[in-house]
Amino acid sequence: MGFFDCYCALCSGPLSIYYVKLGSKRARDIKKRQKRVQLLKRKRAGESVDIDDIDDGDDDAEMEDASEIETEEASPEESSDDEDDKDYAASSASSSPSDDSEYWEDSDPEMLIGGITDMDVPPPEPEVERDDTWSQTSDLSVEFDFYNKQDPLQDPRDFYYEETRSYDPIVLSPKDLTWLDRCRCLAFNAAATGVTKAFISGRGRYSDYGSFDVRQPGRDPNDTGEDYHTCFHTSDTNETVSFPFHETCYYILARSLGYTRQECIDKDAMYTAMRHNVQSNASRLDLDYGCINGVEQSWECQPGEEFSVCDPGPRLNFTEVLRGLMPAKLLDGAPIPLDLTHKVRDDPFAVLPYDILHDIFDLLSIESAKSLMNASYHVFTSTRASNTVFWRHMLRSRVSPWFWELNDFLLESTLPPTFNYQYLFHWLNKKTTPEFGMTGEFMGIANRRRIWRVCQQLVPSYKDRVAPVKHKEPDDEEAQSILDSAVSLHMPIVLYPQPKDLRTMSTQFIRSWSEIGHSCDFDTYWNPSSILVGIAITFSSTQRVFGSTDGSAGQPLHIDAGDWIQSITAYMGHVNRHDEGQDRSTYLDATFCETAKDAGIEGLKVTLTSGKTKTLKRHRQCKGLRPFIVLPNMAFIGFTGQIAANGMVSRLGILQAPRRGVNLRSGMSSYTPSQKMLWSLQAESLPHNNEWNRPIWAHPTLRLTTFGSPSQETASVPFDMLPHEILLWAESPAQYQYLNRISCFEVVSGKCTNHEESWDIPDIVGIWPGKTHKSGLAAHIGSSGPVPCQHPDFETCQNPSELKLNQTFKRFEEANMRHFAIDGPGGEVVSEVHVSDGMRAIKLFTNRGRECYWGLEGCMNWQIKRAEKGEFILGLSCSFGTLSGWSQVARVYSHWRLSNLGVITVRTDEGGEFVEVEGFQAEGEGV
Repeated sequence: MGFFDCYCALCSGPLSIYYVKLGSKRARDIKKRQKRVQLLKRKRAGESVDIDDIDDGDDDAEMEDASEIETEEASPEESSDDEDDKDYAASSASSSPSDDSEYWEDSDPEMLIGGITDMDVPPPEPEVERDDTWSQTSDLSVEFDFYNKQDPLQDPRDFYYEETRSYDPIVLSPKDLTWLDRCRCLAFNAAATGVTKAFISGRGRYSDYGSFDVRQPGRDPNDTGEDYHTCFHTSDTNETVSFPFHETCYYILARSLGYTRQECIDKDAMYTAMRHNVQSNASRLDLDYGCINGVEQSWECQPGEEFSVCDPGPRLNFTEVLRGLMPAKLLDGAPIPLDLTHKVRDDPFAVLPYDILHDIFDLLSIESAKSLMNASYHVFTSTRASNTVFWRHMLRSRVSPWFWELNDFLLESTLPPTFNYQYLFHWLNKKTTPEFGMTGEFMGIANRRRIWRVCQQLVPSYKDRVAPVKHKEPDDEEAQSILDSAVSLHMPIVLYPQPKDLRTMSTQFIRSWSEIGHSCDFDTYWNPSSILVGIAITFSSTQRVFGSTDGSAGQPLHIDAGDWIQSITAYMGHVNRHDEGQDRSTYLDATFCETAKDAGIEGLKVTLTSGKTKTLKRHRQCKGLRPFIVLPNMAFIGFTGQIAANGMVSRLGILQAPRRGVNLRSGMSSYTPSQKMLWSLQAESLPHNNEWNRPIWAHPTLRLTTFGSPSQETASVPFDMLPHEILLWAESPAQYQYLNRISCFEVVSGKCTNHEESWDIPDIVGIWPGKTHKSGLAAHIGSSGPVPCQHPDFETCQNPSELKLNQTFKRFEEANMRHFAIDGPGGEVVSEVHVSDGMRAIKLFTNRGRECYWGLEGCMNWQIKRAEKGEFILGLSCSFGTLSGWSQVARVYSHWRLSNLGVITVRTDEGGEFVEVEGFQAEGEGV
């Protein structure tokens, strides 16, 4: 498809002023442009106009003009006398004349009366004022010529083409377009430390291929600081999309929600509301943006649609301008109507009181309201022009919400008693209706009206997700103090596939520190597929719920007075991408693969400060462990996360706050990598000095060193949903005496070719050590095989299950093994681990200078972890989560290959440094 543009989520306009072009200012070009627009307008009205003939005729005229231009350029004195050749001065939309013709007929039958009024949205508390909350206010630099000009050497046809793809320079001026260059993104940061996760980026521009480039840094505390954001959709499930917008559009959105400042918008609720309205591979939201035609693969400036890019922002001092534009007929009052009561035989609406009529009108479109007036004489007489109260109400309810300047006019102006408010309503309704070919003062207002209607489509979704108004309770002040000090340090994905319709929510379980001194009950709730839908804590008779209680209850946990929650471990379901039951009828690669079942939280285990543990539920097919740990000097106070429309918990994080009386002067500690990762079940019980086994995230001696970001090739499953396995080839330094080899299970997933040769592409799909202690072998990690691509017929067969792999190949088939012998009894140990960029290859080095190489040959950009003095490398942490081995015939992947790697060490001293090679640095954190 090549390059493509994305557009403002709220107006569907271009996200940079560089996408807008103004046409030629020469008089003859403007005349031809206006003629072309008028003909197109007639065609849209239903007249029989052949657009091809129009273009052909203009093309011929353009060629004639070209010869005239050459003559004029040869004789400038002669051309200076020709008024038709003079450039028109560019004029703002605000300087165009208005039309005083009558507008009694409404042309916008779709505008709902109820859709224009303010929605009943519970207003959130305004955000705390910060220094320049909206980030910087300086404009980005603009360096280009807005106007289309003809070069004497240019092909006239190219000039003509630009004229048909540019706006009228008389209708618009550059100052009307400045707002298009003030763009930002509404984005999401799951790693933000606060309760809220969404943020607004700094100013930037759309740059192509779905990327919004941040040009000036933002100051939102949740900002990730990234230089670019991906707009609307992504094929990488580990990447969160963002929603670009113009600052002016965001202000209109705030006003449409009933707020006076954009800071009042609940960004988390709005982010999920927008996410709910995204379609796959879309360049804008799935909303009705009105009849504008510039939205193509790239933005096209459509002559006649100048209103769609005219500044919709507030118009300062517009009251006097509005007074000057109003027809004089508004002051004449209404004509005295005839009394036709004696001709009415039966009018069922005659029994309706006036206040009931008001309510009915608030539910009708304007067209329906007019029809009702024509159908009922009682309604007609009740809504005559003389009824100024009714028509002022109509102006306030349908026009003033988006025509803010009208409020000032109605409040500040001294209007005569004969002023015709009915005429004013119809006149403004007509003048502010966006339509092809419109010009004049009301273009920006008409664009605002269009954007307002778009924003109104987001109101119901936002209303469903916005935080409810807090109920006042006796302990409300202390509860607010606890919540203000709370943080959420990690909110990983816990459901796959990720649903589109999500609701962000937080529940505060502890509202007073004294509540920890009371006993309580901890309950969980599960849907029929055994996936978590809710968690509740009950103090006495008061139950506080995260999620919902719709579902079957798990095992209850009674927490005694004085005891409290120290950690929660979630048992995660298995993400199966190779199941024969998956729907493969439409997908081309892993991105489109439909899983056979949802994978989510299928069990919980709670550990209390007293050391007591209880498993509330655990499904037998759980494959991963997700720890949620309360840090030292902190206390668990509740949950935050996202809930899918079907009730399943999609993201989960704990809220924790400093314990009562604790002052974190030295700063709060943070999670280590091992505490933030998803682990296999085996990682929960690692040996420790022949005592009780310990989990890797809380092990007192083992240390994990990670290597940057995991491989993102074919990243069809979020990293949060891929468990990491632990391979210990020595449980302690002393156990090295039993190690004799470490082996890698490799399979060929494809071939790479150039002009001279071709070679195999091997994947690391499993690792298996030799003898690791006196009693026997350690368990392998990854796959032991066989995998489909081992079979020579894999790429040509229709159904891989027919290959009968288990009858043809053995586990750890010798032909696919790469062994590395180690003289453990003689004192040889692994001293270095190298991993290539993309996790395509691993190198192990020993203290005797020997080396092994697994994976793709010729890799570069290696990251290195060396064992320092007093430190021993005991094993690896690995995630096998990148799909590989694609069969075009069967439309299925063969296996998972290595996607992430870490090094497990034991420290005998406090030394240790990390080595940087070719721009990469190994990063370690103690556990």
